Amino acid sequence: VATAVPEEPSAETRPGDELAVACQYVAVEELYNYLLQADHAQALGCATDQGKQIDFEVQPFQNGLMLRRDDIRAIYVRFAGNGQWEQHPDRWDTGMPPLPNDPELAPPSPGLFLPERGIGLLWTENNVLRGTLGWATAPATSTHGVVQAFDGGLLIRDMQAEQEVIYEFLKSLFRF
Repeated sequence: VATAVPEEPSAETRPGDELAVACQYVAVEELYNYLLQADHAQALGCATDQGKQIDFEVQPFQNGLMLRRDDIRAIYVRFAGNGQWEQHPDRWDTGMPPLPNDPELAPPSPGLFLPERGIGLLWTENNVLRGTLGWATAPATSTHGVVQAFDGGLLIRDMQAEQEVIYEFLKSLFRF
């Protein structure tokens, strides 16, 4: 009678032997190709929700960008160069003026813009933020997209952009 003998564990690793991680949620289809690119999936880890459609606006600045989410009334500020970011509440509402009423806040040259509404209110009231970001380099663009949270951060894809545009906000680069 033959008896099964378990194999001894090997110290060698072979391709395909990596530990697979089971995630509760899968990445939404709109983000899948981005997550296949070098190191994105590793930096973000598992999805922590099902993802959802959102409306948002984004505005580029001399030294970064601001993205305002309608669904949670939050503004993300992303700084150029290092990818660090902050999250602030969107305190502007429709009863407030769209532009700050401060003559000292006039764009210093053509091609620079004074941000409006929620982004403008945050930019106007936060001197450090204003000094770091500089002036807006284009008007804010309202758009529609997909957002999904991950263990390591957040992805937002602009579904109305002509080319694939995905904003990545990594928890490891969050500034308190």
